[in-house]
Amino acid sequence: MESSKPKHVALDFDNTLAYFEGGREGIFDLFITLNIPRDVVEVAYKATKRSGGFNIDKLVDEIEKILKKSIDEVKVKVLFSKWLERSLKLYPDTEDLVANLKKKGGSFSIVSVGDQSYQEQKIKLLGLNPVSINIVPTVGDKPTILQKLVLETGRPIIYIDDKATELDSIRKCLNEEDVQTIRIIRDDSPYKEEKSKYKHKEITNLGEVKF
Repeated sequence: MESSKPKHVALDFDNTLAYFEGGREGIFDLFITLNIPRDVVEVAYKATKRSGGFNIDKLVDEIEKILKKSIDEVKVKVLFSKWLERSLKLYPDTEDLVANLKKKGGSFSIVSVGDQSYQEQKIKLLGLNPVSINIVPTVGDKPTILQKLVLETGRPIIYIDDKATELDSIRKCLNEEDVQTIRIIRDDSPYKEEKSKYKHKEITNLGEVKF
């Protein structure tokens, strides 16, 4: 008989497990030394988000398209790597959740939307060791991944995200007996004012998760 208590937690990455100290807009400031206007970088950044998720190679390509000339790609990548190492941080309660899961014999995975290489780079940089890393191109792909995790780890599992609309997409496709949805309210989340259509448990700290 399956336990009614979840033993597996799936989580979004950005603004759920980790954040950028000073905000992700710090990316735009890297180009000041190259005399590239901030508004050009912002337009290029938005274009990368629309084409399967940001990574630094895409950003360079988009900037060069706008400027119609090449930029110093090597210098950009060096500056970007230093900024990423300096700015990307785990929320303190992420470590609390991982410790609690380990104590209870549970496990966690990451299910995130974005560019595969960039998301994996961030996860590796922070030293996280989930049982699986699942990077998908669209929010609509998350339910399939979560259903697979249910089959692999037993029902129910927990899914945690800071974005209400992503949680809604999960609840629309999967019932609570399989996936319990939790919204983490982060003060620095760009989605903290989003309204949800479905009811989700809300927490302000990952240490509040019970399993």
